[in-house]
Amino acid sequence: MKLPNGFGSIHLIDKNAMKTRRKPFRARVVSHYTPEGKAVFHNVGCFATFEDAYDALRDYHKNPFVVENDITVQDIYEKLSNSSYLTLSEKRQKALRSIYNTHVSKVGSVAIKDVKVAHIETVMIHQTLKMQGEIITMFKRIFEWAMKNDIVNKNYADLIKAGEVPYIEGTKRPSKKFTNKTILSVWEDFRNGVKYSAEVLLMLYSGIRVGEIQTLVRHSDDHFRGGIKTEKSKDRVIPIHPDVKEVLPFVNFNASEDAIYRYLKHKYDHKAHDTRHTFVSYMRKNKKHDELLLKEIVGHENGDVTNIYTHFDEEDIIAEINKLNLPKC
Repeated sequence: MKLPNGFGSIHLIDKNAMKTRRKPFRARVVSHYTPEGKAVFHNVGCFATFEDAYDALRDYHKNPFVVENDITVQDIYEKLSNSSYLTLSEKRQKALRSIYNTHVSKVGSVAIKDVKVAHIETVMIHQTLKMQGEIITMFKRIFEWAMKNDIVNKNYADLIKAGEVPYIEGTKRPSKKFTNKTILSVWEDFRNGVKYSAEVLLMLYSGIRVGEIQTLVRHSDDHFRGGIKTEKSKDRVIPIHPDVKEVLPFVNFNASEDAIYRYLKHKYDHKAHDTRHTFVSYMRKNKKHDELLLKEIVGHENGDVTNIYTHFDEEDIIAEINKLNLPKC
């Protein structure tokens, strides 16, 4: 059934919704458009029948500020995804989608007014302490939205702490240095035009984080300025190693972080941070390297309070990068 222009849309939540969901039909309206012209939707709610969804859209247009009292966890998560979550980085938004889809969605169809501590603990059980904390935080945001809209008067997520239900010990793989063979293989990828090899070489030869590529601004033939994360890291001088200059015309400075992650993971079983670890390790192989200059290049704090007044000229930083000796083909 075609709905009038501007009225909204009704669709099945997924292809199996009729079999798996109590309320398979979602009604939504366009909230606004991004500067790129992409529609951002406001979810009116989920409903048992098409007719119920249609009636909800009709009622919404009469009073768009009324919120359904049986709005579900999933409904509120989607509202957050289309509003406050949009202010977060792409990487953080992806992490939140993963947390919801993998964990919180287990109670996604439950009306928020019916969610109690037991529901949250069911989702948290046998997760790492870090993930339990992430789950609690997401439920807190969901409850806060519901409280602002007078649907509930208590935030049950405030009553729970990570570790209060059974958890598993998290394991984080330590950084792994690139071998000479792997570095040469990345160079071969570059010679063969393999996507994202140029970005990885830039990371290997400069020690930058994957998220810093998009911040780089070329200031001279010898250095960029850019950086993220800490005040020490932001807008720092990032020298350009002579060996990597031929790569720069092929670097996509708007490359997706996820795409670089996939290239490194699938082809070399490496994390993006391994490039930074490799850079620091190879710099330290040169016994003449200056540790303070190295920290300046990668944006690390000096640690020693006596060094906070140390200032390095651009020429010092650019000269230091020439001490790096990576294999090249």
